[in-house]
Amino acid sequence: MLPGPGAQLTPAQIAAIRSRQQQPNVSGFVFLSIMFFLLSNNGPDDPAAESAPLSRLLRNLHRREMRRDGLAVWLGVNTSYVNNTASNATSLFGKTALPTNNSTLIPLNESVPIPFEPHSNANPNLISLMHGLLDPPETQRPLHYSQNLTGLGKGRWNLQKEWDWNKLGIPEAYNRTKLVEKPLDEKEEEEAKKKKAEESSRAGGNGEQKSGVRIAEEGGEQSPEPPADPHGRLGRRDEGDTKPGLERIGPEGRVMVNVTETVNRTVARGDFPWAKGGKITFQLAEDQTSAVGPVLLPGDEQRGRGRKERLQQEDDGRLLELKKGPLQKWEEQGPVTYLRGDVTIYTHDGSENIVLDVEGVHLLSQGTFFAYASPQTVTTTYAYEVPGLPLYDLEHHPNANYTAQAAGRAILREVDRRIARDRAELDNVASSGSSTVSSGGGISPFSDPEPECTFTFYGRLSPLPASYSLSLYREYYSSLFHPTGSSLAPPPKPVIKYLLYSEPCGMVLEGETDMTPIPEAWSRATNLSTMLGIMQGLLLFLLVRQMEARGSPNSLSKLAHATIGMQAAMDAYTFIATFTVSVAYNSRASFPTLVPCFFALVGSLIFGMRHASDIRSSYPPPPPAPVLPPPPTTGQLAATAAEQRAAGSVPSAPPAVVVTPPDGDNFAMITMISAVVAALVIIFVWGWIALLIIIFFSYWIPQIVMNVQRGAARMTLRKEYIVGTTVARLFLPVYFLACPNNLLGVDPSPWVVALILYSTFQAAILLLQDSRLGARFFVPKILLARIGVKTEEIWDYHPLLDMESGRSLEDCPICMEEIDVGDKEEREALHSNPNAPGKARWGYMVPPCNHACHTHCLESWMQIKNVCPVCRRRLPPI
Repeated sequence: MLPGPGAQLTPAQIAAIRSRQQQPNVSGFVFLSIMFFLLSNNGPDDPAAESAPLSRLLRNLHRREMRRDGLAVWLGVNTSYVNNTASNATSLFGKTALPTNNSTLIPLNESVPIPFEPHSNANPNLISLMHGLLDPPETQRPLHYSQNLTGLGKGRWNLQKEWDWNKLGIPEAYNRTKLVEKPLDEKEEEEAKKKKAEESSRAGGNGEQKSGVRIAEEGGEQSPEPPADPHGRLGRRDEGDTKPGLERIGPEGRVMVNVTETVNRTVARGDFPWAKGGKITFQLAEDQTSAVGPVLLPGDEQRGRGRKERLQQEDDGRLLELKKGPLQKWEEQGPVTYLRGDVTIYTHDGSENIVLDVEGVHLLSQGTFFAYASPQTVTTTYAYEVPGLPLYDLEHHPNANYTAQAAGRAILREVDRRIARDRAELDNVASSGSSTVSSGGGISPFSDPEPECTFTFYGRLSPLPASYSLSLYREYYSSLFHPTGSSLAPPPKPVIKYLLYSEPCGMVLEGETDMTPIPEAWSRATNLSTMLGIMQGLLLFLLVRQMEARGSPNSLSKLAHATIGMQAAMDAYTFIATFTVSVAYNSRASFPTLVPCFFALVGSLIFGMRHASDIRSSYPPPPPAPVLPPPPTTGQLAATAAEQRAAGSVPSAPPAVVVTPPDGDNFAMITMISAVVAALVIIFVWGWIALLIIIFFSYWIPQIVMNVQRGAARMTLRKEYIVGTTVARLFLPVYFLACPNNLLGVDPSPWVVALILYSTFQAAILLLQDSRLGARFFVPKILLARIGVKTEEIWDYHPLLDMESGRSLEDCPICMEEIDVGDKEEREALHSNPNAPGKARWGYMVPPCNHACHTHCLESWMQIKNVCPVCRRRLPPI
């Protein structure tokens, strides 16, 4: 306890105050640590990002055009870019040729198609396994399959351990060729630096503008995918040859040469635990505008619409219409569409994952697909390798060549789309007058990563049941885009049986995956948004009711602003997440997602933060810090010593001051260290997300602590607010962690039970604190003493009255009605059981000044003023 204003401080008190002033501010230390972390991660994402000259962009585009024409020559269709100055890359800037000192495989002034020849790249020892997967089941009835693989899949994968090196017929180690930087001598190094400096000064003097087009050095597609395409990273890959090229000129004019190195397949697998299996998720997308084959061309006069317009409408709830006339051999294989997406392979415990980009084709009539799945670090596209995948067994599949041609035409259509998009981007660059374009990030193809596991991806869909005809499926497919309200039974979810084979790593993965069509996913997202909107609206309603009931300054001073602030932060996070989803994914679920987005925004910024600010401003100001007396001067010390000598005593040195921190300080320090250790353990064992969930769902803790410190909890948070908020905020974690068919495919976790119990336990403590048990019923008195909380008795507003007779006291000064205290028998029964219910004791309240009132009257009065309504004496907390 601090002395009064006129009292003198002892040396021990002075030393203790100075020691506290010198202690570091923990909150300030945490704030500075967070700021340092943010600043340290505020640098560029990729220091290798630099500007690429337009000459390099044109060479890349030209090479892709020639690569495309090579595929067209193999398919027997007309070339588009060979010797065609109107469409060739050189026409973009009115140039017939470009300098060839930095040329890639082909100088720009040479318009020669790059030869194309498909290769199956299949392991002959796996042919029997592939037949068992890809061959259709033997049945007498015609088989029909799901016509669109766009959707989300979830399943399991397993490593086929019996397929070792010997069974696969491959060695454990092999040689590979890659491009590396040729070492330069000192003279060449100096010339390269001088050349780079000249180019930088020349570029800076022209005031060039950098475009947003992203280019990977000497490779990579020259424009970003439109925002509507979530897999635009596939389009940024180099569409050149996947095999080692000739000598090239790399960054800063350095020569890149081919070198051969030995790669061990076991080492190439890395530390990923392939042998244990795990979960796998698919996110696939196919666009029916890329369909080739026996598709009915809608360009006739009867339709009056172009192919693209018609197919876009068909992709919005209509299946492809097939031609009935004579077909070419490759058209007899059925419609083929371009397939893209990603496959995520998880470990058995979900702690690690590998994301693979998928590029392939889907054969709709056969219910199969062929694709390549490559890590995202790979900078070269495998689209041109896809037509060779159906050629795995020409002996037993004589029509495989026609299937390869159909796949090649689907790839050709996709390549044409990418080239047309890139030409439009380069037109914009040319019109801006810039000669360099931002290269963006990504891995440079001149710095090849470590050996990666690239997979050939084969899959087959389960056929529709015999009871589900094609016309019934057509009606169901249309209802996904245009709901009619009919009770149409959906078909079973398509099941994909797949085979992933990695030649570089010598692995065979197999498994099954259930697919959820994306329209059905959007319908589920709409239902989820509706439920989430109801929950956010309920939270907003409860918060407004709480603000209306506890809006007086006296009531606000009893609340913990951290409790309201943490809930406002949760609502703000919900607003950001829902708004991002509604903007990023333009679908039927976008508008319903805006409903919880709006409620979360209003609840966090308009009401939540305002309520927390009002609570914070209602707290009484802290007592002023004691003013320390100035240290004695040398003259004062000398005068004091002279007085002591005159009095006959020997001057003595001031006693040494031993500062002993209070027990509360030690307990607070131990608690803080324990919390930090627990947080680190949670991060290393379960990750950051688990820690954030625990922190967010501890929003009742500040109010519980404040009630313990005050020793009272009456008239703080309304009971309906506590119960309703607890239930509503548990909706999302229960949905994602307890529902096996949730939208994101999150596996159910038993920890959701612990989260429910943890949140419910906090709510129960709050409700019991606002009861006859008191705010400190669960805290031992010895612990209260350790944390520095005063343990003196709290005023009892419901004393036992010793009255000889009568049922009433004087009239209540608030409502002016008599106060009924029960008859004599009831009062005598209370002496044997003081906690017995009834108005004999709990219907009245007697403050220290003995001016009795009705319980509900005085509680309502104390929400406005914390003084006696009769004598204006300050009242203790309830």
